[in-house]
Amino acid sequence: MTNVMAAINGTPVGRAVLAVADEVARVLDVGVEAVHVVEEGEGANISPETGAEAASRGIPVRMLEGDVEPA
Repeated sequence: MTNVMAAINGTPVGRAVLAVADEVARVLDVGVEAVHVVEEGEGANISPETGAEAASRGIPVRMLEGDVEPA
């Protein structure tokens, strides 16, 4: 299955990223999922707004642990 992958961080900007990814997926008639990378042992730090946006759009969010570089 082909998917649009949305990379999100812990900020509310993730809402816009999810909205664009969802629209691109709709146009391409494919699925969409999101990924969020956190430092090992840190735990999820997605903003409540981004989490709510993903849930309302039915977009699964995959949490991964790894090295995170500053933007």
